[in-house]
Amino acid sequence: HPVQISRPYYLGRYEVTQAQWQAVMGTAPWKGQLNVSPGDEYPATFITWEDAQAFCHELNDGENGKYRLPTEAEWEYACRAGSNTRFHFADDAGSLGDYAWFNLNAGDIGLAYAHEVGRKQPNPWSLYDMHGNVREWCYDSYVSYDHGQPASLKLIDPQGPASESRF
Repeated sequence: HPVQISRPYYLGRYEVTQAQWQAVMGTAPWKGQLNVSPGDEYPATFITWEDAQAFCHELNDGENGKYRLPTEAEWEYACRAGSNTRFHFADDAGSLGDYAWFNLNAGDIGLAYAHEVGRKQPNPWSLYDMHGNVREWCYDSYVSYDHGQPASLKLIDPQGPASESRF
């Protein structure tokens, strides 16, 4: 289904880093989870959806902003960066390693394959790590949006259920 995002929104250029998480929350997200401490520029890991929501809440308190997790549709729109292909660069995953760390190119470095953010090429909208490194939380979960409707029907700001997997 074609999807239209009708409201403007911002998305961070990089995944939230360990340093950002610690500055906002006052704690390390990995505390008690790993035998090693990842560097400041590694993505925040071992956080729940509720933790991610709390991070947004703390940002809003500290900066009087309107931070929130993106919907799955907003995240996919930003990931595709205006393309109509499976990946923002093509339908074929042959170039995926240029844009993403994933199980075949990340190597086991003792951190569940995570790498410092922004080390691969960005998508055309200058967003990094959209296809790999670690998973990102969304406000809602993915759904196919079919519901027996014609495939040509444009869905405006669709939202999936909030009770299922959100990454």
